[in-house]
Amino acid sequence: MDVYAPLGRLGVIIDTPNVGAPMIHAIEEDSIFADKVRVGDKLVAVDDEDLRSMTAARISKLISKRMNNPSRKFTIIRQERADPTLRSGH
Repeated sequence: MDVYAPLGRLGVIIDTPNVGAPMIHAIEEDSIFADKVRVGDKLVAVDDEDLRSMTAARISKLISKRMNNPSRKFTIIRQERADPTLRSGH
């Protein structure tokens, strides 16, 4: 899904796990992104630029360079939590 952020600092911490896409690791209370993303969301693109093979440091620099843009598009994948009452095969 795509979410849009206004200009300014995002206030999120991005982590790059050993396997898979970068993800939102933490969200600051005053983040302009707080109502748009969740901890654990996978960040796959910024303004349609693929981030999946980038380090967290490189992604942060890329986002920082665009912080004065009036709007930035972030493509995320949200992992919905499975209902714990459902069991495989039942």
